[in-house]
Amino acid sequence: MTQIELLVGISIISIIGMALFSLLFVNNNLLNSIENSNDEIINRYYGIEYLRNEISNSDLIIPSKYFKNSTTMKPLAFVIQKEVYSYRRNSNNKERYNKVIYCVKGDKLIRNSCKSNEFKFENLKIFSGYSEILTGVEKVNSSIDYESSQIKIKIEFTNGDFATINMKLRCELYEKSI
Repeated sequence: MTQIELLVGISIISIIGMALFSLLFVNNNLLNSIENSNDEIINRYYGIEYLRNEISNSDLIIPSKYFKNSTTMKPLAFVIQKEVYSYRRNSNNKERYNKVIYCVKGDKLIRNSCKSNEFKFENLKIFSGYSEILTGVEKVNSSIDYESSQIKIKIEFTNGDFATINMKLRCELYEKSI
C-alpha cells in the first residue's frame, strides 16, 4: 500500500465519519424540537382542561364587569365562585367563598383567587394565589351567553394555533343589572 492510497483511505473514512456525525446531530435537534412541541401541546391541553373543570365545578358565575379592575391584567368575562368545602362541614370557618378570576398578563393566562366570608364584589387587586395556567397566549376572547347559559372562550396562541371552549353552565349565573 502506497502513501497516496493511505491518504485517500483516511480522507474517505473522515468524510463518511463527518456525514454520520452531522446526521446524528440533525436527528438529535429534530428529536428535541419534537419533544418541545409535544410538551407545549400537553401543557396547553392541561391548562384548557383545568379551566374547563373549574368552570364546571363552580357554584356561581359572576360577570367580571362587577369587579373593579385596578391592575394591568385583562380579566376574562367571568369570575368563578365556589363555596369553600370546609365551610359546608363547619360553619365556624371564617372564609365561606372562594372566588377565582382568569386574566391575561403578557403572553400568559393567569389564575388569581381570593377567599371571603361574604358575597361582595372585591377589587381585582386583592386577588392573590397567582398561578400560570397557559403560556404562549396571544389573545383571549370570552363571553357569557345569558340566553343559553353558556360560557364561550377562544384562546389564540402565539404560533397561530387556537382553542375554543363552549360550555353549558350547570351552576347559577349572576345576572344583576348595573
